[in-house]
Amino acid sequence: MPDQPSQYVRTTITVPHNLKQRMLQVSGVNWSAVACDAFERKLSESSKRESERAMSEMPQFDDAIERLRRLKNLPPTSENPQDFEAGYQWGRRWAMATATPQELDRLERFCDEARDNWSSGSKEIMKRIALAVTGIELRDRRTEVPAVLRQFWPVRVGLPEKPGDCSTFARGFCDGAVGFWNEAKDKI
Repeated sequence: MPDQPSQYVRTTITVPHNLKQRMLQVSGVNWSAVACDAFERKLSESSKRESERAMSEMPQFDDAIERLRRLKNLPPTSENPQDFEAGYQWGRRWAMATATPQELDRLERFCDEARDNWSSGSKEIMKRIALAVTGIELRDRRTEVPAVLRQFWPVRVGLPEKPGDCSTFARGFCDGAVGFWNEAKDKI
């Protein structure tokens, strides 16, 4: 019969020397079980703090109204308003933390031109945004995609994975980034 994987894994922890000496003086204690109990308590405590913090971070009334306005203007074909809102937050964060004025200006021009053709293939719209922002022109489909273009979403924006509804996410991203740009460009 083949060995089944253990439900346990070995890990190493570091304790102060004097603590280890005192532990060695006590017999009949399963120190791994004691450590597991402590880990579980800490995880539970951390989870409670996270949920309390999530509840305590109630948005301001004006922010909630603005969020609902954004979602109200989504096209009826959008089935994932959470992807729009996530895109909006990612776009605003990128615009505020990473983007250059030139990139924001190129994105704004792209958005103005793309408004009528927004429903093009969901993956394609993400690529088109990256092309617009970076200013890269691909001559044909056989051209190798430059690293700066491949890295736009995961590295420059920080997006860890492709969103479920790319088209809705992209619309939100553009609204968030361009919205910030419209607020900021007259101040720089």
